[in-house]
Amino acid sequence: MERNLQSYLLDIAREEAASKEAELHSLRNSLRYRVGGWMLEVLPPGRRTFVILWRLGKLYYTHLRGRRTLGNSSANISLPEEALCSTILVFGSAIPDEVASISGLWHTDSTKLMALRLDSGGRVTTLILRKPACEVLRRLARVKLDGTKVIWWPEASADFDPALVAHVRAHADECRSEVAA
Repeated sequence: MERNLQSYLLDIAREEAASKEAELHSLRNSLRYRVGGWMLEVLPPGRRTFVILWRLGKLYYTHLRGRRTLGNSSANISLPEEALCSTILVFGSAIPDEVASISGLWHTDSTKLMALRLDSGGRVTTLILRKPACEVLRRLARVKLDGTKVIWWPEASADFDPALVAHVRAHADECRSEVAA
């Protein structure tokens, strides 16, 4: 069982690395295409040569500046202010009744928003997981190292992949179960 989980997580990591490499490859190709077009415009030296050199310098500068944020593929999504201020995060379709009245709580069902919030570097004291999602599970070990308490509290009627549930349970500080009414 644990070997299947490890191979599954390894496959996920390989897929993520391959997608990042493809993104970088397409960025480099578009850059080469633009530079090649400009070089063809420069061939008969003249006034445009200096304009092209200026464009190349500007492109190089923005490329260096953009390299720092290249890894953040979810830069188009913005987090609500409430998410950045909250220290208790709930990920899943519903908030448990026991914690619904706590202040400083933020709830989302969006995998990308939760992953972005965990990557934002803001302080998180408690992370309540109601469902396992690969993008969130990849960040569990780092979140735990930051001192976050991880609670696995699955919904009563949910049926999840056993490998993902095993991964969550391995990282969870506490496991609770939903009481069916």
